[in-house]
Amino acid sequence: IVSYVSWAPSYKYDAEGNPLFRMRGAYGGNLLKGKYEGTTAAQTASLMGVKTLFNSTLSTPNAKFLTLDLTDFFLTATLPKPEYCAIPLADIPTEIIDEYTLNTFAYNNPKGKAVVLFEVTMGMYGLPHAGYLAQEELKKFLLTHDFIECPHTPACYKHKSRPIQFSLVVDDFGVQYTHESDAQYLIDILKTKYELKVDWGGTKYIGLNLRWDYAARTLAVSMDGYAMKGVKQFLGADAVTTPTYSPAPGTRVQYGIQRPLPSDIT
Repeated sequence: IVSYVSWAPSYKYDAEGNPLFRMRGAYGGNLLKGKYEGTTAAQTASLMGVKTLFNSTLSTPNAKFLTLDLTDFFLTATLPKPEYCAIPLADIPTEIIDEYTLNTFAYNNPKGKAVVLFEVTMGMYGLPHAGYLAQEELKKFLLTHDFIECPHTPACYKHKSRPIQFSLVVDDFGVQYTHESDAQYLIDILKTKYELKVDWGGTKYIGLNLRWDYAARTLAVSMDGYAMKGVKQFLGADAVTTPTYSPAPGTRVQYGIQRPLPSDIT
């Protein structure tokens, strides 16, 4: 099966709030999805399990919470067998074409467009099984360092001897630790295989904004901006700047327009 690669923009922000823009190439997953018969879904911790971990952190003396995010996690999987995709030569930057002499590999497809055929051996966006394979490799890697999955709580892991545990949602770690050295141990072993981002404050996890008060052993959980995004989506951008004191904006009355009375209509 040969699929074409589609391009999709990705928007993110750096630490200073400046917008970042990049284009991602995605394998034609819809074509392969109907023909791939293996497992595709990556296991994730439940919201109830994550909230239980929050409460465990608050009730465990001296425990704290941090979050980890693995970078480009889907790209780390090794495919059990290669897939194949075609990329139009016009979509490939000139520097890449020159460096790898791709002109020598290009051919015209049935529509007369010059394309290059590529063999895909690692994970790629759009592959239906990329997330599952990447997670399976991560689980095997964690096991070699004595992190085991809890038998009755999917996607929750504990260390065999260290007082540290975490929930896993695809590539996002929510980590409860008592000693900073244990947290640093987890970070160090992950860095031997993955690139990752570390938030020692544990301020955000799976879309939840977290405000920890370790002195009072309390946690305030919110979803900042969630309501405003809903207002923009369902009521329109104008509703954000125009106060509305009813369930929905009312229809504006147009004064001065003469409408015929029923008795005037012939």
